[in-house]
Amino acid sequence: PLRSRAAKAIGFIDMMIDYSLANAPLPKELLA
Repeated sequence: PLRSRAAKAIGFIDMMIDYSLANAPLPKELLA
């Protein structure tokens, strides 16, 4: 099931982004 794998990957990426933003000293640097 490609769709569920993609959804899992997207959810994992979103989790990592939220984690990075929450712990990064300069969150804006990550988005630039």
